[in-house]
Amino acid sequence: MTKDKNQLWKDFIFYFKSNIEKAKYHELEALKSYRERKYFFKDFFIKVADDLELSFDDSQEFLRVDYTLFKKGNAHNWEVPQIFIESENSWESSYEEAIKLCSLNAPLKVLILYGLNDELQRELDGNETHWDYIFKDFITESRLIGLFALIIYTRDSSDRLVFHYMLYGEDGRTIEKGKLSFAQIS
Repeated sequence: MTKDKNQLWKDFIFYFKSNIEKAKYHELEALKSYRERKYFFKDFFIKVADDLELSFDDSQEFLRVDYTLFKKGNAHNWEVPQIFIESENSWESSYEEAIKLCSLNAPLKVLILYGLNDELQRELDGNETHWDYIFKDFITESRLIGLFALIIYTRDSSDRLVFHYMLYGEDGRTIEKGKLSFAQIS
């Protein structure tokens, strides 16, 4: 049976946190490196997919999306996307990635960004930003399908790994905000 999109999000963030907690120190070190982040997330999302009982083909991008987690359809066994994930290092192209994810049909879309810039801090604080404008334009001109999660990871002043997240509904409004803090990476 297909999971409700809200339950899929709850399970995703639970296993996301769980797998970060299980990661070894040297694995988390990869998050500091622009080049190594993609490799970290590739291995990481294989584990998350397993926990969610979804499949993940790490040999290629699907529809030019970094990571796609699939569920085999009950009717005819076709692989149906359940979660699309983009991991972006560049702020300049992050809006394009958000638009790409908004254009896709799946219960959950996730955009992961590195570093908490001023605009994302304003978004976390509840102010309108470009993220809200992207969602509003999609709702006005088309529609949003599924939930959209924005996850920003950084390190705090104690060098702890911190993941801030915001979950947006199909109406483009923030329905959940949170923060996950982990051990120091030095």
